[in-house]
Amino acid sequence: MCSMKIKIHRSFSLFLLFSLLTTQVSATHLRAAQIIVEHVNGLTYKVTVIAYLNTQSQTQFGGNNFDDGAITFGDGSSRIIPATTATLRPDLGEFIGIASYTTTHTYAQNGVYKINYRERDRSGGILNIPNAGDVAYSTYAIINTNISNNFPLLSIPPVDKACRGQIFFHNPGAFDEDGDLLTYELAVPQKDANNPVDGYGSPENIFFYQGLNYSTSNEDGTGPPTFNIDGVSGQITWNAPGNIGQYNIAFKIKEWRLNDITDEWELLSEFIRDMQIIVDDCANLRPILTVPVSKCVEAGTPIDFQITGTDPEGRDVKLEAVSEIFDYPVDKIPATYLPAPFDFTPTPASLNMHWDTDCIHAREQPYQIVFKATDKPPHDTPLVTFGSMSIKVLAPAPTWISVEPDLVKHHAVLQWNDYTCQNAESIQVWRRVGSFNYTPTSCDAGLPKFYGYELIASLDPSINEYIDTNDNQGLAIAAQYCYRLIAFFEIPAGGSSYVSTEMCMDPILTDAPVITHVSVDKTDLKDGAIRISWRSPFNISASQFPRPYKYEIYGADSLADETLVKVGEVTNDTTFLNEPINTLRLPHHYQIVIYAIPKNTSEFIPIDTSAIASSVWLDVAPGLKKIELNWNAITPWTNVVQDVPHHLIFRGPVDGDESNMTLIDSVNVLENGFTYTDEGKFNNQPLKDDEQYAYKIETRGTYGNPKIKVLRNQSQRVSSYPENNLLPCKPIVKVDLADCDAFYNAGICENYNLANVLHLSSTLETGCRTDIVRYQLYAANSEGEEFQLITSDLTDTLFTETGLPAFARCYRIAAVDGLGHVSELSDVSCNDNCPYYELPNVFTPNNDGCNDQLSAFNPKAVNTGNICTTQNTNRCPSFAEQIKFTVYSRWGKKLYTYTSDYINSIYLDWDGRDDKGNALESAIYFYTVEVKYAVLSQSKKKEMLKGWVQLIR
Repeated sequence: MCSMKIKIHRSFSLFLLFSLLTTQVSATHLRAAQIIVEHVNGLTYKVTVIAYLNTQSQTQFGGNNFDDGAITFGDGSSRIIPATTATLRPDLGEFIGIASYTTTHTYAQNGVYKINYRERDRSGGILNIPNAGDVAYSTYAIINTNISNNFPLLSIPPVDKACRGQIFFHNPGAFDEDGDLLTYELAVPQKDANNPVDGYGSPENIFFYQGLNYSTSNEDGTGPPTFNIDGVSGQITWNAPGNIGQYNIAFKIKEWRLNDITDEWELLSEFIRDMQIIVDDCANLRPILTVPVSKCVEAGTPIDFQITGTDPEGRDVKLEAVSEIFDYPVDKIPATYLPAPFDFTPTPASLNMHWDTDCIHAREQPYQIVFKATDKPPHDTPLVTFGSMSIKVLAPAPTWISVEPDLVKHHAVLQWNDYTCQNAESIQVWRRVGSFNYTPTSCDAGLPKFYGYELIASLDPSINEYIDTNDNQGLAIAAQYCYRLIAFFEIPAGGSSYVSTEMCMDPILTDAPVITHVSVDKTDLKDGAIRISWRSPFNISASQFPRPYKYEIYGADSLADETLVKVGEVTNDTTFLNEPINTLRLPHHYQIVIYAIPKNTSEFIPIDTSAIASSVWLDVAPGLKKIELNWNAITPWTNVVQDVPHHLIFRGPVDGDESNMTLIDSVNVLENGFTYTDEGKFNNQPLKDDEQYAYKIETRGTYGNPKIKVLRNQSQRVSSYPENNLLPCKPIVKVDLADCDAFYNAGICENYNLANVLHLSSTLETGCRTDIVRYQLYAANSEGEEFQLITSDLTDTLFTETGLPAFARCYRIAAVDGLGHVSELSDVSCNDNCPYYELPNVFTPNNDGCNDQLSAFNPKAVNTGNICTTQNTNRCPSFAEQIKFTVYSRWGKKLYTYTSDYINSIYLDWDGRDDKGNALESAIYFYTVEVKYAVLSQSKKKEMLKGWVQLIR
């Protein structure tokens, strides 16, 4: 280890002052490092760490323990780097050497792993890392073993020199063998796998311009310094360094690949480079590098260009070029340069490049070439200038022979020439309705996303014919179909060729109706309406099928693929209003069948059917102070019209209807697709968090047939709030109180099967949301009982809970909005039971089998044996849990008591005997009945009934 480490107070400004006054700090040794990862096979990877060392230190690379230098592999395993002797690299600068260590590691399973190299001995004296000699050095690579991949390589060393006051450039010279996309972003140097260093300062910070005028410290003296990285090329620009000394910076290189299934970019790997910039106070001037502009070429085109480097002071200049195109094997036609090898030549120096491009070079991402110009002052610090250019190689477009219609089957027969590139993976056939005038530029591969083309076939490149059957449904009548071809190449480099010219087929005209409109007239959950319109057949034979014509309309509740059912018919008309239907929650699609009475017949028969077309379905997604709209329709026409590409955006109040909405904007669907974001720009009125907005869309469509005008169709009406933390308004629930008279007269004495009817509603308050999509229902059987969730998916405002053993039940609801937010619970609403108990005024206990017992009124008196009871009511004891019956003589003497329990019935069934079993004489007796009811209301739980009864023997 090093012999001395200086410890200074953590205050950054004090540390900086000390650093500026100290000419040299004898500290530790690690200037920079980089990790190289290579896939060997399976789950085995080769990992190389290259360290760039300060040779003034006696500390070796590696050692005997973890702190001396180690690699962790992200799966819990690690490896100590053995002590390794450094090799001097005077070409990189004074006191710089390199050492490396390579090992392999096999993972147990696929996953995402962070490979980290760490050593405690970072180089001392780094200006922008306080106490750098006491701060560990750490750099990492994140790899994803789930995806087969070659990781990017960085070809330019991570140690570079700069001059105070002059713009500094650096480029890592990264390239990826697979042609994956590389992006770059600045980062903070790390001291451990997940810990940035403390107190790091970006190089353009004012602290590093002590003694200088910070506000004019860029190279031109016109402004403060800047420090940035180009996210595409990776070029770092520091305009311009201030105080002399060592600086360490870090940046990330991220590798991306487009998933051809999800059409989303996936992160394959991430590397961090922690590098050192050594700033000197030098009189030398930076060389000037002239690089051609980036270009795009068709595969097979030879490329020749020249790079020049000029030194302002007339010194020799060395030009260098770094790119994967120079490292190709001979069979892949590597690019060449002259003079070779790279060396210093008199200024102005030139480097001549040549590359015979071929189909094997075609890929999605451009090739990047990094150029470096270095001067050669006799007694000063050499300076460098970086430049870069990109070359995109695109495969040639397939070429057409013909597109012909099959008029009988309603198919299209496509033919094209054999494709010239043998390494193509497939030939793609793209189709749209209506011609589209598009000529790609030299850098445009494939087709723009929103031009209305759809991929209908992906064929082996040896095939040069395709029959378009429209998924065996036949091509739509009266539509002009246009086709383009694209050659596609294997991923990961992959990519599309130039697109072919367009080849169109004239519309097929037959005796089928042509559906033109499926437009929502009214949005409602139950009472919605959709207008369907069509054209009568273009080519129907009036002599064979004379008028009148009858049309049957078939529909289904979806965008497509549901079984169609008949929804209506018209005669001698070409429009139909389908109502009442649910247009609020469901899209709909339709098909028209034409009927005629052929000559010499007397009945309508079906002639032909139209294509299927759906309504426009609109979705909304709330965001921060904005609402995003997305819409879709499945139609035989296209809703991308080149001449009128704008779809219209209407907005209105929630409590209105389609007729009072305002046109607030339009969307060019060629540029943006079927999406629009309302950010409150209309009338410069920002969206309010607690206000709900209603939208609908009007699309423009075409069959590509000049005989059919532009088709306008409207979506359903959709409401939403901007995204916010507002909860739905507190809802209201009301339960219908039981109709007790009706219940009593129904004569139901036991085994109740009852129902409660609930009315659910939302309040229209401010500061809360009213876009309720469903309700959660809670219930309890008593006022003190905890409420239990009954259902969480009530979408109607009327609900009947059936199969209840009693009316007595309390309810609360919570409202749920479109984002899933749940409101506070509503106030409690309760229904109660219908309590009832009544005794007759006469009975005859004379054992004649008729009215022998005094029993509570009930319809049949089955359980009392009173089969001859003549009662003028269907009533019976209702919800009586217990009775206590007491009989008194006319003078108030207690003669008989009775209490119901699990043996004694609440019906009473008294046989006219006293408590001792003696038969009472015929007379009038008085009684009391204390009844306990099963009810919610405390005031109704107990009732004291008083009356008289005549006993007749």
